[in-house]
Amino acid sequence: MDKTTLNISMGTIYRIFFIVLILIFLYYIADILLLIFTSFIIVSAISPLVDRLEAKKIPRPVSTIFIYLCALLGFGYLLTLFIPSVISQGKSLLENLPRYWDEL
Repeated sequence: MDKTTLNISMGTIYRIFFIVLILIFLYYIADILLLIFTSFIIVSAISPLVDRLEAKKIPRPVSTIFIYLCALLGFGYLLTLFIPSVISQGKSLLENLPRYWDEL
């Protein structure tokens, strides 16, 4: 059997050490990076609408607030559509829970 030697330079050890440190750092700030990524997605989604409203002589901050309020009202409206259904389903579940428990 031939003996094989493996030489690892100090530069390689430093590179591996710094890569591990960077990966650990990225792991700890993953939540922040996710928030930044989400904010970029939201900004890129509303930017054309803000530009269109700005072309109609509406100031940029006012148009941004207007778009956020419209989105908030839209989500609120969708929530009001789902709440009665969720309440009735929950009520039905609570009424039938003893029967379901006995079947288990």
